[in-house]
Amino acid sequence: MEVVYSTVKGGQESFVKAYAKEVASLGITVNLIAPGAVHTQMNHLLTTEDYHLLTQEIPLNKLATPLDIAYGVLFLSSKQAEYITGITLPIDGGWKG
Repeated sequence: MEVVYSTVKGGQESFVKAYAKEVASLGITVNLIAPGAVHTQMNHLLTTEDYHLLTQEIPLNKLATPLDIAYGVLFLSSKQAEYITGITLPIDGGWKG
């Protein structure tokens, strides 16, 4: 499944860069949030060992919370980010999984 995942991820990033240029003259910004591992119900399926191995790969040694991701969305939706467009914002604790 890595090939499909990587292809879609690359497509999203290319779309954001192209569309941001296309609509910039209208005052519209287009950005992408790229979350890393997030502590959600899905992670409850991981064994304790798998969870530990995953967090060891993340430099901050923990999974993001849904709020960590929401803060990034909130920022990019704010007036303070009105000059930011066409970017991918990784919220991944330093993990480039």
